Amino acid sequence: MKSTWKLIFSDNIDLGAYKIDIHFAENEHSHEKSTNPLQNEHIKPKDSFPAKNIMLVNLHILIPDNVTEGKYLFGIYATDKTGNQNVF
Repeated sequence: MKSTWKLIFSDNIDLGAYKIDIHFAENEHSHEKSTNPLQNEHIKPKDSFPAKNIMLVNLHILIPDNVTEGKYLFGIYATDKTGNQNVF
């Protein structure tokens, strides 16, 4: 299965980086790196944004057929060039 997202990132001065974190969410889960095929699949480095203050990202997430069925957490992290971070 494929899931498509359109994300718009903006900053008053300059964008830095973004990260998409998807992980299985059982009752006693942690946010440490796991072997889940969706975990940390979409990480973009600090230089992922060109020098501008707005960016449209078309994100295509391929969900493997053998992924564990259940509840997942989906986090979007955006950081500007000065290091300020927002989590959505």
